[in-house]
Amino acid sequence: MSETELPRVTVTLPGGHRVTARVHRWRQDRDGRWWAEVTLYIPASEVDRVEGEDYRRVRREARRPPEPRYVLQSLPPAAGSRRPRMELHEAGCWALREHLGGRITPVEDATMARASLRFADTTACPACRPAPRATSGG
Repeated sequence: MSETELPRVTVTLPGGHRVTARVHRWRQDRDGRWWAEVTLYIPASEVDRVEGEDYRRVRREARRPPEPRYVLQSLPPAAGSRRPRMELHEAGCWALREHLGGRITPVEDATMARASLRFADTTACPACRPAPRATSGG
């Protein structure tokens, strides 16, 4: 059975923290108590290496960070204009001004976000300063 096929369980750690794990098997000891063999996934920053152990054969599975997502926000027209303005933000930017009633539209990818900045009525948010880079192959 692969790791992703194993059923999930919730484990309570000393100190009361609860984490999700995958259970491999249940085993009963001589005293009748049941034990669970589990795989835990916790942040590496919470793990201390044991002196004298060799960690060179432990695999590292680095992942590319996901590409930042961008959104366009429509803003009221500038003074003397009828045309609404657009502002490009990184998704999750604290400066998104939802209270202005502007519509927030996700941008498909970094290439499209970069292209949107070519329009005279579109500016980059001064708070998050999005700097989309063109992606290869698109």
